Amino acid sequence: MGLAVQIGLDKERIRRLGLGAILHDIGKTQIPHEIVNKQGKLTDTEYNVIKQHVVRGYEILKAQKEVPARIIDCSASAP
Repeated sequence: MGLAVQIGLDKERIRRLGLGAILHDIGKTQIPHEIVNKQGKLTDTEYNVIKQHVVRGYEILKAQKEVPARIIDCSASAP
């Protein structure tokens, strides 16, 4: 959000960006803890599972009627 301020985004865009950033990993709540908290390199299978957190997060947020679509789209952006 600090960078958004520095580049001159308006307050509403900064707010949406901040909310999206806070929520972007919510899908990890649906990933086994052993994978999320694993120390060291993930196996290919584990990595494929953890990549699904973006889709799962999108589904979680989409089911919440009070979360605006713009926030959902921001939070669902994959790295």
